[in-house]
Amino acid sequence: GHCRVPFSYEQIPGLGAWVKTQRYLFKKVQAGESCSSLSKERVDMLNTIGFDWTVRKGCSPMDDSWKEKFRQLVAFKERMGHCCVPHGFKENPSLAWWVSRQRSFYNSIREGKSAPLSPE
Repeated sequence: GHCRVPFSYEQIPGLGAWVKTQRYLFKKVQAGESCSSLSKERVDMLNTIGFDWTVRKGCSPMDDSWKEKFRQLVAFKERMGHCCVPHGFKENPSLAWWVSRQRSFYNSIREGKSAPLSPE
């Protein structure tokens, strides 16, 4: 299992929003701000279950949703012979959006800007 809960996790409404809040509070703590609602004890508790403080959906290569979109892109390439998923790809609009975002991240890295995609 893992602790990467999507924001819109339907099985437990509100859990995704709570996870997002914990990450936000953790960033504040890391920046030196005091945060009474996220104590060291709570951070330690979350760490013991493998809570991932940095996951952003669709951005991290370790993210399950990233891997799923990658698998979809591989299937697209096997069928079409290329990776140029058109913007208006009606069969899988979310794949088209994901490919567009990956290209944007890649171009940002090439320009020396930061992007939520590793250069590897």
